[in-house]
Amino acid sequence: MNRGLRLLLLCAFWMVLLPALAAAQQVSLTILHTNDTHSHLLPFSYPSKVSPGSELAALRARSNIGGIARRATLYKRLRAELERKGTTVWLVDAGDFSDGTPFSTEYHGEADIEAMNAAGYAFGTIGNHELNNPLPRLKNLIGMFRFPLLCANLTENATGQLLLRCRTPVRRWTGGSPQRFPGLTSL
Repeated sequence: MNRGLRLLLLCAFWMVLLPALAAAQQVSLTILHTNDTHSHLLPFSYPSKVSPGSELAALRARSNIGGIARRATLYKRLRAELERKGTTVWLVDAGDFSDGTPFSTEYHGEADIEAMNAAGYAFGTIGNHELNNPLPRLKNLIGMFRFPLLCANLTENATGQLLLRCRTPVRRWTGGSPQRFPGLTSL
């Protein structure tokens, strides 16, 4: 076979194969995230009177917002819609889920974790407000999660080891392709 014909066949082969390879590598992934929910398990309202030009004044909605039931409902609705289209959906929390309401005062983060477990979070991390807990309580809280926690930079001073199950990155398969998701805690 002459060189020109081989080159033509090789080009034709790659023209057919490359789009197939590219299509096989494309995945659709939607990441829904929460952060700084600070134990707002129930809907809440900001003050009705705020200073003009303040951050609160810029909010479209300031009353009867939030709550874990609404977050979970929205996640389930979006996940169902997107999965029908072939999109993988992850619900992720970026920390500071506790410390801020009577729920956190009374339950020390346990109610938040139970609610997040029920809502279907895929993974999360520890925020700086979770570090307001003494180490034994924090370890207890970490043990309650039914999803992986990602914390590449939280170590115990005494041992220098990563804090319990906290690790990074998590590897999940999406559409036949591995996705890595890291987690860090800002202090």
